[in-house]
Amino acid sequence: MAATSLTLASATEKKDPKAIIRSIRDDIIELENLISDLLIKLQPMAAKYEGYWLQKTWVLNKLKKKYYYYYLKSKTRDPRSVYVGSLPEDYHSLRTVKHYIRFLEKTKNMLDETLVTLLNLEQHLDFIIMVVNAGKVLGSSPTRSLPNTKKK
Repeated sequence: MAATSLTLASATEKKDPKAIIRSIRDDIIELENLISDLLIKLQPMAAKYEGYWLQKTWVLNKLKKKYYYYYLKSKTRDPRSVYVGSLPEDYHSLRTVKHYIRFLEKTKNMLDETLVTLLNLEQHLDFIIMVVNAGKVLGSSPTRSLPNTKKK
């Protein structure tokens, strides 16, 4: 993150809008790559219990004492019921990984939209610079050539 702020600060010092946009675009691409790497590592972990829920069942032993054991149940996966015995230690943590994956995917989509917006901004900026430079070459201000839009 320190490198990110340095690139943005150096672009801001120059006051070059295209350099600022380029710097932000590069930072967004770097962040997207980091999120993609995280998703590649997290998705196989979350797939272990995907489609299953945990069911706790009790049984009376010969001494009429209740004890519990666990099954993984599913309506869509085969086998539909998997005996796991005691509560799997990683069950709750891997189920919460799924929520983080959704959050990372949403963040990546928002970064994609921001990147598209930045690219559009860069194109509009190029057009504005072209119009301003054309006005300088012709010796007139681009605002003078606009029609009067005030209503009487």
